[in-house]
Amino acid sequence: MQTVRTGAVAWSREDLIRAAKAIMKIAGWSLALVWGAYLARFTSALGPIHTFLFGTETPEQILNARAAWGQFGDFVGGTLNPMVSLLALVGLVFTILLQQEAMMLSKKDTEASQKALSNQTRLSLETAKLQSLAAALEVITEMHHQAVAINSISAIDLLKQKEAIAGQILEINERLTRQAQVEDQEAQTEIS
Repeated sequence: MQTVRTGAVAWSREDLIRAAKAIMKIAGWSLALVWGAYLARFTSALGPIHTFLFGTETPEQILNARAAWGQFGDFVGGTLNPMVSLLALVGLVFTILLQQEAMMLSKKDTEASQKALSNQTRLSLETAKLQSLAAALEVITEMHHQAVAINSISAIDLLKQKEAIAGQILEINERLTRQAQVEDQEAQTEIS
């Protein structure tokens, strides 16, 4: 869960969502209340209720009432504008948190991809080295067989070279096996 630290108070994503919903509710109800009061005052849609509440009014009284309602509308607008601005600020902070979270996930994915690419490159180099040593071993083995067939002294040197190459092949195989075990352990750790 991502949090924004401001002094000693931490706001979670859920707190921001709750605050935005509360501000939207307050703004919506305030607007509905003012709009309903305006309609009740200046329309005759409610007929007898309007007459009962406000009586019969002269055009001058209605004009004065509209001026007062204009001032009240300015008051309501002055009250709702900061709420809407606060809602926009909460939305901006929420968007920044989401972007930060997305960037962190992207960074982790990039690091994992780089690690996998590095491992793959190293593995490819080890495999190429292993293949070249296997080819050299085949050549030396063939040369050794020919030297043994003719009872040549170089057969002993070829045997030593063959043993050295076989040792290198075994060493690379052990290194690759250890690396595979480490990668399996890391994969198990990431899953857990």
